Amino acid sequence: MKLPQHRIVKWFGLTLAAFMLTGCYKEDLSACSTGLDVNFRLMKGGAVNLFGPEVTSVSVFVFDEQGLYVGRWDEFDPALLTNDYVMHIPLGKGTYSCIVWGGMHGDHYHILKNGVSGPLVAGETSISELCLLLKQQETTLYQQQCTVVDYTQDNQYYGNKAGVEVTNRITRVGVDLMKNTNTLRLTLKNLPRSQSNGYDQLNLYFEAINGRCDFANIIPAAARKLTYLPQNVSVSQNGDLHLDFVTQRMVYGGCDHKLNIYNTETGTMLFSKDLLTNYISKVPAYMTQQGLDDEDLYEITIDMSPYASVKVTVNGWAVETSGNEIQ
Repeated sequence: MKLPQHRIVKWFGLTLAAFMLTGCYKEDLSACSTGLDVNFRLMKGGAVNLFGPEVTSVSVFVFDEQGLYVGRWDEFDPALLTNDYVMHIPLGKGTYSCIVWGGMHGDHYHILKNGVSGPLVAGETSISELCLLLKQQETTLYQQQCTVVDYTQDNQYYGNKAGVEVTNRITRVGVDLMKNTNTLRLTLKNLPRSQSNGYDQLNLYFEAINGRCDFANIIPAAARKLTYLPQNVSVSQNGDLHLDFVTQRMVYGGCDHKLNIYNTETGTMLFSKDLLTNYISKVPAYMTQQGLDDEDLYEITIDMSPYASVKVTVNGWAVETSGNEIQ
């Protein structure tokens, strides 16, 4: 049966109104479901978002209003992680907290529940039980028992967003990330040579209590001292020794960040000092935790000569000069 023209117009108008009331039309799908749309920023104290250029994976751990685990959402494809990337997390109405770690796609990190490696259980695991642990191994190193990190870490990032309200539409939220790893790029001058005119008699290692952090990015009292081994070791034509240490984030407050140089030929420790307390903290830009967090590369030159006028520099700043003898 053919409908009169005025009925067709009326039917079309009612149908269009229904679509507009529900909001479920192609141009705006956000009203069709509830949840979070999360985008990420990595500013590092500047005005440029470095999330896309730097972060190669992102994992979001969601907890409900009671602080109980809801689930984990990941993106491991670095090609998708541009500055415009948005992660959609389907959630019902409620209040949520998000803990974000980036750079966890490698084999370098454990997610712990209450200090023990194991699965997070939805509705049971609390946010206070969530912990990230740098993978490590027990070994004998330099005739002593050590907990060693013997690989170059992936860069790792952290962020959180608490009290996010999800109503009857998609809630859009931004999470600011910070870099949770540091590179210590060392140049060591005037070191004693071995009988073969090299440095094979030297054991160089870095110790720090920073390989574990909780949901708030705080290093717990139960964290252990880790021994980091050098990477990218080379000797320049003038005999300077160059090496990198990639470590978890340096923090003030008793965590210790010590460079050790041990001479196996003489059985003596040539150098053993906390680089943060003795040197890095003397640079005005790094005197606060925020200043440390805004920097991720520390280029440090140490001159072992007793005649050197400048003993130690940090990112171009002379922090120890002659008269302050290195020991």
